[in-house]
This record gives sequence, C-alpha cells and structure tokens, in this order.
Amino acid sequence: MKATPVRILYLSQILSHDHPRRAAFPDERLTVAELFKELNAEAHVVDATCEALPDPRGYAGVMVGGSAGSANDTEPWRLRLGEWMGTWQDVPLMGICGGHQLLARVLGARVAKMSRPQVGVHPLQLPGIPDFTGWVMHMHSERVEDVPPGATLWAEDVAGIQALRYPGHRWTVQFHAEMPESLAYGAGRGLGATAESWPQREVRAAVSGGLALFRAWLKDLR
Repeated sequence: MKATPVRILYLSQILSHDHPRRAAFPDERLTVAELFKELNAEAHVVDATCEALPDPRGYAGVMVGGSAGSANDTEPWRLRLGEWMGTWQDVPLMGICGGHQLLARVLGARVAKMSRPQVGVHPLQLPGIPDFTGWVMHMHSERVEDVPPGATLWAEDVAGIQALRYPGHRWTVQFHAEMPESLAYGAGRGLGATAESWPQREVRAAVSGGLALFRAWLKDLR
C-alpha cells in the first residue's frame, strides 16, 4: 500500500509577476507540482510576495524557495517572510537558494554580492545524504558569507558556503535541488548559462541528487 503523502507548505518568493526579472524564472507552481509528485508528497504553495503566511504547525514541514531579488532587499513582503522564518524556528524547514540566504541573514549572517555569478552545473559533496550524486545546479549572484550562530556548515566549494544545517531538522542549500530537467535548461539560459556549463548528463545527475536530498529530509517527517 502506498504511504499517505506528507503535506508540506511551500513558500514561493518569485511568483509575483511585477518583478522586472520575473520572466527569467520558471512558474514555480509547475516546478513544485512535478517535484512533489515524484516525492509522493503534497504541497500547499503560497505566494509569499502577496499572500498571507500561514501558521506552519498544520504541516509536516516548510520549504522556502529561491528569489528574484536579494535577501538584503527591504520590500515589506520580504521583511515579513524573514520575520516569519525567524519566529518559527521549531518547525522543520528546507531553504533553497534565496530561502537559504534569507534565513542565514535573519539569524545574523552576511549575504553579499559575488564577484561573478555561479550559474551552471557544478560538483559538490553533501555528506550524509544517501544516493546524492555529487552534482548540483547553481543560479545565483549572491552568497552567504559566514555561518550564522547555531548553524553548522554542511557543504562548501570554491564559491563559498553551499549548505547549512540548523537544529530542529532545518536544512538550507544554495543550489537548486528542486528544479526538474524539463525546466532547468531554459532557466539556466535565462541567467547566462552556456551549453558547456549545462551538460545534459550532469543536469540529470543534479536532478537525481536533488531528489535524494529531499527524500532524506522528508524521511524523518513521515
């Protein structure tokens, strides 16, 4: 018998259509639907840019996705989201790219512009995740500069901090573990990736590794 799907709150930071960079990003409702179908999980997607943020205690955990802006930006919705993330520190969480950066900044770390964007597929080791392939997809121009108080450095590469772990089953990663192959190429090209930096074999490995990461996170929530 198939297990009952676990219910996750997904907070999107890029669904708003009035952002000037919005066209460079995929529709996250489609991305999340494909991801959660693969994971046998249910997602309640909330547009954090314009919708009220729910009480997360009605969900097994929370995912906070990437952003079209910066964790240092001061739009009212971003400040509300940062405050919300800082308040609910006892709720299991997975932060992705902008979600990774925003939580780190809220908890006292610096987030700063990189000398050059990291876009494409890159090698990375993520200890403790069964079946992690060692490849990840990057699409970011800022990074977390230091480890926030209470967090543990989980992974880093030549570009800096790539993953952090916090108490309470709260994991955050700089790379895009959530993006399916069907959307990766267009999103990568929109942010400057070349064919050489986006090879199909490594993209597929990164997608597989992302699923392995999410399965490991969900395992303790079921």
